Amino acid sequence: MNGKQRTALEKVHKALEALEQEELKGETSWVFASRQQIEMFRSELKKMASELAANNMPPTRERSSGMGRVIADSWPLTSSIAEAILVAESAYKSV
Repeated sequence: MNGKQRTALEKVHKALEALEQEELKGETSWVFASRQQIEMFRSELKKMASELAANNMPPTRERSSGMGRVIADSWPLTSSIAEAILVAESAYKSV
């Protein structure tokens, strides 16, 4: 694993931690996202982490998860979780 992959993996783990911390606050904190959407994000982030750790990533053009579009369309711009996910997705795509 090179430095870029390690950095991307750290950012993906931070995004997963941010999701888990928000979940500890309870359902009312997710007024802008459905449970299904959060589970899809968690699954996608775990897949990214697995691919990075195994150094087994798809070609660059196939790395778009679509999370960024969902966040831009329906999440508040001030969400720290949204920022963590966007940073993780960007780092993953740039490896």
